[in-house]
Parts: sequence; C-alpha cells; structure tokens
Amino acid sequence: MAYQINRKAHVVDEIHLEDNGKELTVKVDLQVERILREYNAAWTAIGKAQQKIQDMKTVQGGEEEAVVALGESIMALFSLLFGEGQTKAIMDFYDGAYLEMLADFVPYISETIVPKVRAAQVALADKYSRWKR
Repeated sequence: MAYQINRKAHVVDEIHLEDNGKELTVKVDLQVERILREYNAAWTAIGKAQQKIQDMKTVQGGEEEAVVALGESIMALFSLLFGEGQTKAIMDFYDGAYLEMLADFVPYISETIVPKVRAAQVALADKYSRWKR
C-alpha cells in the first residue's frame, strides 16, 4: 500500500445573498493554510483602521482618510477569502456599502472561516513540532 497524504483545511462552501429580489451566490473555495499570514494581517489592518476612525473623531480632519483605509482593508480581506472577481460582485450587490457588507459577513467568517483557520494553525504547529532531524 502506498503512503497516503490527505490535504486538510480546505473550505468549500456557498453563500447565498438576497435583497428584494436581487440575488447573488458566492462560491467559497479556500485553502486555509495558504492564507494564514494574509488573513491575520487583513484583520489587523481592519482593527487599526477602526481605531484610527475612533481617534479621528476627537481631532478635526483625517477621518475621511481613516474611512478609506478601513474600506481598503475590508476589500483586502474579502479578496483574500472570496477572490477579486467575487469581491467586486459582492460590493456591487451592496452598492458600495462595505461596512454593511462586513457586518453581514462577520457571522459567516467568525463561525465558518475562523475555526478552520485556527484549526489549521494548530495542526501546522503540531506537524512542525513533531518534525525532528
């Protein structure tokens, strides 16, 4: 019998969006280990942009720049998870309302994607910890 290796941490799913007769189906096909570094960086960028917006509320000016940074970081996360073409389709579906888009997708990301990312991180660390020269 040949040695067998099974790839893990592969998310295949569909998300169906509806809005007053308008519909969009987003196909998710994600190799979790491939996106680990970019995934963490994308969430960090979103957090920094949100904090910058909060900081700018007490200071005149700069808030627009912070909002743009937040939008760009959300788009980067969505492009990472769903690909650029589908991210554009999602943005079109939401008529550019990226904060609403993020709010709607956060439950899916936190309940489906995050557990798989965390499991992949643990599995990868476990693989490397067992590897000895």
